[in-house]
Amino acid sequence: MNFKINKQMQDIAYSHFEKQEYEDAQIIFQEIIDSGNGSSSDYCYLGLCLFLLGEISEAKINWLKIVDKSDIGEIEINNDYFIKFLDAEAEKQKDLKKYDLALPIRNVLSELNPHNFYNLISIVNLFIKKEAYTSSSLVDLNVVNLLESGEFTALEEDFFIDFLERILIFTDCDEATLSFVEKLCIYHSQHLKSIIEKLSIVSAYLNNQYKKNQAIQIIEIGLRLSPHNKSFLKSLIDFCLTTDNSKAIQSAKRLYEISQDSHVIDRVIACEAMTRALIVNCLYWEESRQFHQEYKITLEEMLDCDYSDLIKYEEVSYLITTGFYYPYFSDQ
Repeated sequence: MNFKINKQMQDIAYSHFEKQEYEDAQIIFQEIIDSGNGSSSDYCYLGLCLFLLGEISEAKINWLKIVDKSDIGEIEINNDYFIKFLDAEAEKQKDLKKYDLALPIRNVLSELNPHNFYNLISIVNLFIKKEAYTSSSLVDLNVVNLLESGEFTALEEDFFIDFLERILIFTDCDEATLSFVEKLCIYHSQHLKSIIEKLSIVSAYLNNQYKKNQAIQIIEIGLRLSPHNKSFLKSLIDFCLTTDNSKAIQSAKRLYEISQDSHVIDRVIACEAMTRALIVNCLYWEESRQFHQEYKITLEEMLDCDYSDLIKYEEVSYLITTGFYYPYFSDQ
């Protein structure tokens, strides 16, 4: 068989494979191999077709031929050749948005190595892309147990952060999902800075999409990961201000407490947050007035500060809105 004919047959076989016509693809890949012109990739695709057709032993026998092994048991789950081939093919199909083809390939990988955490998360990712995700998937794939065991290789930062965004935005985020997300973040605490940034962005997006409860739950996860995060507390005050005022007041108190030894700008913002949380339902007028007085005194402290230092402070932009309630306490 000359090179041109061999290439044509490979193209036809792969076309059948992409259409999920595994039996037709298997026949042609077998013909190529029988002709003596089979490459390693032909053996791989033949084995994959057989695997997807349920002929597991035959698939493994074909894969053994590539690595020149004599015992099916010698196919180790960490064999780079197979892992890289299957992973690359699954990624290729995912990038082509052929999720129905990428998923069974990922499932093959899962059978060969059920403890490959990256692959299991990739399967969950495909469920989300197919709009077929439910939290029961995490149980079925044994993802949670593997995560809790700690016996897995941590995900690369970019992949992890992308997955974090996808599962929070494109699923209903039931209790089991949020619990899994929090554990996933804890076990990837080496990426805490990126996690905090992403949780903040996602929560703001969901709040703008009228998914306030989901946004609040995400902020609360963020606060358990970073208990003194002022940005999370400010978001929680905003999200809960009218719907759960007691939680807004509690969050404002936490912000006020942790800001006492902070920059003067932080103290101004904290006083305004207390004023805003207390005044919203006119139930704590006297208390809000007291914090407003403290707000004004703290503002006066800023007059003695170096202006060039103030404008460099990251939170300075928040000062723009802190005067909103000033007319409420004026005599005019």
